[in-house]
Amino acid sequence: AHILASDYTSFRTSLNDLQKSFERPETRRSNGDFAVGQLVSVGKDTRALIVRLEADDRALVLDIDGVKQYLTLKELEPFQVPKRSIYKQEVFCEDKTRNKIVPFCIVKAPQSYTGSAPVTSEVLYIEKNRVFLRAVEGLVGERAYLVAHGDKCEFVWDPSHMPKGKGKGRRPDLKLAMKLAETPEAELTSRPMSFGIQMASQISFLKAGWHKMLGLSERPAGAPTGDTLVPGSAVKITGGNYKG
Repeated sequence: AHILASDYTSFRTSLNDLQKSFERPETRRSNGDFAVGQLVSVGKDTRALIVRLEADDRALVLDIDGVKQYLTLKELEPFQVPKRSIYKQEVFCEDKTRNKIVPFCIVKAPQSYTGSAPVTSEVLYIEKNRVFLRAVEGLVGERAYLVAHGDKCEFVWDPSHMPKGKGKGRRPDLKLAMKLAETPEAELTSRPMSFGIQMASQISFLKAGWHKMLGLSERPAGAPTGDTLVPGSAVKITGGNYKG
C-alpha cells in the first residue's frame, strides 16, 4: 500500500503492518496567529473559514463553495476584519424576503446547498453574497460551521436590538421624534380625552326594568332607575342566605 502521512510525505508498506483506527489527530482551539472560526485568505482572492486546527500545523477549512479541505498553516493568511461595530456597518446582504442581514445577527440557514432543513445560526462573516455561519442549535464542533447564500437564509433577529440596561438598546425612532417636535403645542394639548371612563359610584348593578321583576307595573317615585344606585334606596334581596 502507498501511504500518505499527515506531513504530506508518502511511503510504501505492507497491509499486514496496518491497523484500522478511529482515532483522530489532537485538535487545538488556536495555533499561533490562527484560531477556530477565523476568516483566512487562501491564495489571493479566496476566503475560507477555519473549522478545525490540528497539532501538526494543519487546518481544516471551509471555503465559500461549501467544500472542506485540509491545508497547512503556511498556505493560509489571516484576513484582517474591522472592529465589530465598524464591520456591521461595512458589509451586509439580503435574505430571501429582502431583509437586511448583517454580521452577528441570527438567521435560519440551510445546512447545505442541497436544501436540507434550516438551522438557527449566527452570522460570522459576509463575503459578497455568501455568509459564513455558526449554528447555535442542533450542530456542534466542526459541523456547526456552515456557509450559505444570503438569499437562501431567513432573518430572525439582531442581538444588538435587545435592551442592555436602562435607556439602552434599540435606537429611538428619529422620524417620530422629529414629527412630534414639529407638532404645535396647541394641537397636542387640545386633543380630546378618551371616553368610556366611568366613576365607581356611577356603576349600577341593577338591570333595566328591575321593578317589573318585583311585580310592579311601574317604577316607584324616587326609586333608582337602574342606571344609578343612591344611598337610602329600598331594595329587595332575592338571593343568598337571606331572602325578603
